[in-house]
Amino acid sequence: MRVSGLFLVACLVLAGSSPAQAGLVYSLGFSDPLYIGQPGEKVTVDLIVRETATAGEQLKFFTSVSGLTAFGPMIIDFAPTAPSVGGVSIASVADVSINPIYPDTVFNRIINIDNGAHTLEIGGVTGAMGIKSAVDQSSFEAILATIQFTVTGNLGDMALLKVNRHPLGNLFFDDELDSTDKVANTTYGSALLAVPEPSSAVLLMLAGSLGFFRRARQA
Repeated sequence: MRVSGLFLVACLVLAGSSPAQAGLVYSLGFSDPLYIGQPGEKVTVDLIVRETATAGEQLKFFTSVSGLTAFGPMIIDFAPTAPSVGGVSIASVADVSINPIYPDTVFNRIINIDNGAHTLEIGGVTGAMGIKSAVDQSSFEAILATIQFTVTGNLGDMALLKVNRHPLGNLFFDDELDSTDKVANTTYGSALLAVPEPSSAVLLMLAGSLGFFRRARQA
């Protein structure tokens, strides 16, 4: 793909990342809009949840007694973008690190990798205290998981990382039976993982500097 095409795709990813504004708003996405790797390298990507309170609401991360006691399952897509043939893969479950607040047992974590379909099904559950905000604030953000993607493409290839809603829901606090999808606005983020040729690397870094999920990390 030509340099101009790389830059355009990166800007479109950025443009589609703004959440809606009403009541409690949830954003599920990635810590950065753009990741850059070279063939054979591993690229670390954080899966992020952000809750924003508007219209006089208080965050569930603050008001909920036990906080976010479960998330997912949700689907992460990581397919190559046309005309790219190669992209990224996830070598093993060891390359997916779920927030340690969700116990490391077979019943508390969901990690299903399908490199052929370019998807990752992921989720976590705890019977004790989940993720909480210690203070009342207008916005709170946390890392749900960290994923290490192995670059399998060649120079010039790209993969589009996307969070997709699972039919079972996405975020569950201790005081509600339904997913936040049923009671609040939820937006789903995307990011670009590129294997740039030297001529396009500068433009890609410029696009990434525009920002997405500007944040102070809290886990």
